[in-house]
Order: sequence, then C-alpha cells, then structure tokens
Amino acid sequence: MDSNIIIRPATVLDHNNIAQIVKLAIGDTQTLIEYCGENYMHVLSQIAKSPLSQYSWNNSIIAMVNGKFAGGII
Repeated sequence: MDSNIIIRPATVLDHNNIAQIVKLAIGDTQTLIEYCGENYMHVLSQIAKSPLSQYSWNNSIIAMVNGKFAGGII
C-alpha cells in the first residue's frame, strides 16, 4: 500500500497539533501543570497560535500521511 506523505510549513490552523508535539517533548504532566496550569493543552495551543513564540506555528514543519497529522518539527 502506498502512503501519501506531505511535509509542509505549519499554518495557524495546526496549533492543536503543535501543542501535542510540545506536550510530548516535555513529557511530564506534573511539569506541564506546574508551568501552565491544569488546562495546559489550552495554554500550549494558545502559545502555538502566537507568531512571537518559539513554539509557534510559523516556526514549525508538519508531516501529514494520507491526509492525517503524523508529526512535526518545531
């Protein structure tokens, strides 16, 4: 079966995927809660929306496989 792999610059619409990448990179839920609060995924998503953040969509590359998010680099 052939896979359709696309590597592309992220857009602001990728903010939730970027938040997932940052969450996985940090890895420790307690650390996320300590720095971002209980609603850390919302905070990470908002950070990913900001063009001034180093964790922003405009500093990210996204990988899509068969039209689905597969990973990224920030």
